[in-house]
Amino acid sequence: MDGRPPRGNPRGGPYGRKRERGDWGDTSSFGNPPQNKIPRPRMGEEILRVLTRSSDAGSIIGKGGSNIKRLRQQYNCLIHYPECHGSNERVLTITGTRDNLINCVEEIIPKINESVHRGAPNFTTEVQVLVPEPYMGTIIGSGGQKIKTQRKESNAAIKVL
Repeated sequence: MDGRPPRGNPRGGPYGRKRERGDWGDTSSFGNPPQNKIPRPRMGEEILRVLTRSSDAGSIIGKGGSNIKRLRQQYNCLIHYPECHGSNERVLTITGTRDNLINCVEEIIPKINESVHRGAPNFTTEVQVLVPEPYMGTIIGSGGQKIKTQRKESNAAIKVL
């Protein structure tokens, strides 16, 4: 031994420590990766981005990050919800399998409802999903047929902007 620490470690080989899912070193609050450092999805995973009002953040995150932490553990999803200083909106990014994404969003939407409609008996909720342009044709369908079917089956007012 020449007095230097050994290279690498048992988990990471000669090039350093192997990163685990959700491990970004120095992170922002609630275990999120630093901004602009959202990892790419693994095989079989998808990304969903939802535009929310900044005022909904507290209901979505929960006290001390409890809601986000629970959703991450329960659905094995990566959830990234950075602050957007000077904006009234935030982008919630969820990465996971399709079923886990759906289950996670099904729990998040009522949290948005709580913050907006406290005590109101009848209300509607607006959810804005950010879809990359290359996927728009898949959602709209030939001549708009797919989106018409979605509107009819879900009884939702779906807008494409």
